Amino acid sequence: MRRTNSHSTLLAFAAIGVFAYGVEHWRRRTAARPVAASERFAALGLCLVGPDGARRVDHVDETRQRLRRLAMDTSLTPSSTWIDDCLPLARALTVEGAAVDVTGRPGAARTQVARRARELTRAMSRVGLVWQVRAGDAETDLDLVAELLARTAAEIDLATGGAMVFESKGRRAPAVTPMPSPVTVDLPGLFPLPLGSPRRFLVGTPAPAISAVSLGLGAPTVVVRARDEARVWSLGPSGLVRVLPEDGRGDGLSPVLLDGVDAALGVARIAAPPAGVDPTGVQLDGVVRDGVFWLGEAVRGQGPVLARLPVAGREPATAVRLLQDSVSSTADERVAVGEGTAAVFAAYTAPDGDGAAVRVVPGDGRRAGGGALPVAVPDAWRTRDRRPGLTMCRSGATLWLAVTGRDQWRLATIDGAAATEVWSARPGPGRRFDEAATLRCDAGGLLLHGRERPRSSPVVWCGARGCGSAEAPATPQPVDLPVYVTPTAAGGRRMHPEWPQRFARTAHGTLLSARASGTIVGVQRRGAGDGAWGDERVLLDAAAAQHGALVQGVELYSDATRVLLAVTTAGGLHLLETRDEGRSWHGPTE
Repeated sequence: MRRTNSHSTLLAFAAIGVFAYGVEHWRRRTAARPVAASERFAALGLCLVGPDGARRVDHVDETRQRLRRLAMDTSLTPSSTWIDDCLPLARALTVEGAAVDVTGRPGAARTQVARRARELTRAMSRVGLVWQVRAGDAETDLDLVAELLARTAAEIDLATGGAMVFESKGRRAPAVTPMPSPVTVDLPGLFPLPLGSPRRFLVGTPAPAISAVSLGLGAPTVVVRARDEARVWSLGPSGLVRVLPEDGRGDGLSPVLLDGVDAALGVARIAAPPAGVDPTGVQLDGVVRDGVFWLGEAVRGQGPVLARLPVAGREPATAVRLLQDSVSSTADERVAVGEGTAAVFAAYTAPDGDGAAVRVVPGDGRRAGGGALPVAVPDAWRTRDRRPGLTMCRSGATLWLAVTGRDQWRLATIDGAAATEVWSARPGPGRRFDEAATLRCDAGGLLLHGRERPRSSPVVWCGARGCGSAEAPATPQPVDLPVYVTPTAAGGRRMHPEWPQRFARTAHGTLLSARASGTIVGVQRRGAGDGAWGDERVLLDAAAAQHGALVQGVELYSDATRVLLAVTTAGGLHLLETRDEGRSWHGPTE
């Protein structure tokens, strides 16, 4: 009997010992699992946001900004990114989190490490194509990843009792190149206009409210030039032409102004276009020469007119209807005015069968029967169906005419006798050039590029060594990128076929391209001897600090020493410049 009791006692003590050992072993393994999960999370944070960001994942906005900045350094070509390399760590954390959740200490708060880690893994997988953020897509963002990192950290912090591990080894997030810090001017909503230089340029809206921004010693200065509500307006290489409402004199005439970068160049009065004509059906262009404001006007259904408007003295104003024949009530004829060394010239379109012909006349020539003596133009300039765009500007002693149609672009020089074509190009199969083009002239030559469809059009330059051209850089675009929209003079919203892409050429022949796309502005350069555009560098991310913020306007200005980049967002006008052919960018300084 005693043996039986002794045997039972030994068995009881053995069972108690085994149970105690099992409880202690379970306790140690249970206590180690949250630590292991914390270590895996630290490795994931190191891989996603780097050593500095891993310690502050509970600051969601900081994490989001760092993830966006990392995204801006990825390739524009859809490919795997550093986020894809971190996915195995996220999946391992999900498995480890499941063990933490089911082995919690009795009485401890229940954790959801596995659930949050699983959600984080799915979010990382969805934004694996970070090139969409890099390309400017405002919808594809990294907010969810940043938020789920913070939530997962909170669950692990609960499981470890506040003893999270932050130091880790393994794969690190890439080092990022800091973006340059722009100088910001408080001009939200005012778009930089393609008129000016790096030292002084115009900003405005289609109303248009116009201001001049000057960069000199100290902070940029802004001078309001106009707050008028123009009935119609057009912007060309010579300046901004505006027709204002009647000024109350009772003669039915309206003020017309030609605004340059520094001052109003011409002020006169004309019969304004009929109120029923849509502003998009009116084209204006003008120059001032020897105290006379030469104004070209083409109104839908009326044909082009060249007016001679003295800006001083009592000399009467005169006008010549350039097109005597009947005109279409639906097709918009084009007109451009330029100042040559000896005279002012006007270029315009005229109906010619099923298409149109381009004609050029001097402003001071007259026929006995009325009208201007024509300048000889090549017969090949006839176009089919649509009217080409016309633009004129002067570089040194040379007056240039750009004829930009969908099927062909041409550049010609104009003198008193003839228009001489010096360059032309046709689009490849399945392509169409941009009819709306931006032409800019300076002492070194001219630069021509597309305005509404810049990516489908060439970039053309002419100088002392002749003319050359290059294809615009091709950049992938997210399919869900928002439409580029600008305000109209009537208070509406105008949708554009492409986001803006602007170009500049330095004195050494380097081409620079500034591309606005959704939330970002990127710059590419192409040296004089390069056969292709270099990699794009993102200089401004409008949504980095403000989620969903979009770029509203972008422009490039160049002179002999520097190139200025002006970007408008909801936060104001941001200015950056380069003085080393686009290799480095910084806030403008003297």
